[in-house]
Amino acid sequence: MNINGRFMKKFLFIFSVWIVILFFNNTPFYARTETQVWKIGIVYPGPHPLVDDVLNGLRSGFKEKELKEGKDILLVMKDGQGDPANFSSISQAVIAEGANIIVPIATPTAQAAVKENAGRRPIVFIAVTDPIGAGILTDMERPGNNITGVSDAWPYAEQLGLLKTIMPNAKRIGVMYNPSEANSIYGIRQIRKIVPSFKLEIVEGTISGPSELSSRAINLITTDHVDAIYLSSDNTILGAAESVIKVGEDYKIPIFSGDDGTVKRGTLAAVSIGYFEVGKLAAGLIFRVIKGENAGSIPIEIARGNDIHINLDAASKMGIRVPEDVLKKAKKIYGTGSEAKRQIPIKYIYIFIFLAIIIIATLIIIRKNIRKDQI
Repeated sequence: MNINGRFMKKFLFIFSVWIVILFFNNTPFYARTETQVWKIGIVYPGPHPLVDDVLNGLRSGFKEKELKEGKDILLVMKDGQGDPANFSSISQAVIAEGANIIVPIATPTAQAAVKENAGRRPIVFIAVTDPIGAGILTDMERPGNNITGVSDAWPYAEQLGLLKTIMPNAKRIGVMYNPSEANSIYGIRQIRKIVPSFKLEIVEGTISGPSELSSRAINLITTDHVDAIYLSSDNTILGAAESVIKVGEDYKIPIFSGDDGTVKRGTLAAVSIGYFEVGKLAAGLIFRVIKGENAGSIPIEIARGNDIHINLDAASKMGIRVPEDVLKKAKKIYGTGSEAKRQIPIKYIYIFIFLAIIIIATLIIIRKNIRKDQI
């Protein structure tokens, strides 16, 4: 037999073995590394209940997909400590540590991650309000560039509708935002379109950093005479919302927000999309990438939700009574004790007093009649 014949036989034998292995093995070829642990680099602006909800949702989603931490996946988390100057460096850090997938939470960190990654590894962003406006992608259906993710565009109409239901006489509201954030620009544009339908006038309170929050909120109240303040989808403001909440309590002006995490911290109310569910949606996208899909071919998920969250303690401190029908519709109510007692309508108090008087008067009459009978 000549050399070419022997070579051809050996080639056909090896090729046949590979065909058999691939046919009888259920594991896809792209996941051939059975023992690989996928390192997921999570970067976020700073501590916030919203981030906590997203991370809890991620873990829940991973559990549903049977991805076990330490065995199938390893989460590497980097905190930007609320400083935009850190956002590029934390993306660089997870890349240097060998992250297989980068998961930035919020618009500014996603912008930094996309720039630092340059399409080299998959990115699954979370809670990016306007991915196109932020320059992250150009097509929501086929994002390309190894990028996919979950958009958290807020239900602004429902949020302003809740404000108007709680405060039917409100005319002017202050809207605070940082104009350097793409998500904030998207938000204020939506609000400008919507407010006329609620017969509201907005006063825009722009800030460039957390240190300006308190003074700007006071100015909106004392100079612009707003009836309420609304905190838009803005990382600068939501990261330091306590500054504005304190002003609302001091001046008895209600502060509204659009996420349930900030309601927990002390704003009056929100219609929230639910960031736990946002995290679960992202976990599903990460799972698809791990299973071999190209991130850039996966359409962007848009979070849907309109859960009402109410903080009765905040209502008490800001001098507001939340209508009973709103409380009945709320998914979550925070606060108890004296704050809850303020929610009892005054008419029920009058009815209680009236019934108490009738009962006491009746008892007195019965007692007199008993004495007369004894005499």
